[in-house]
Amino acid sequence: MESTGSTILQCTRLQNFVAVTRL
Repeated sequence: MESTGSTILQCTRLQNFVAVTRL
């Protein structure tokens, strides 16, 4: 199911964005 992969990818990108913002 591509839906699951898309959700994981979005979650990873979101975490990366938050990490950069906190930095």
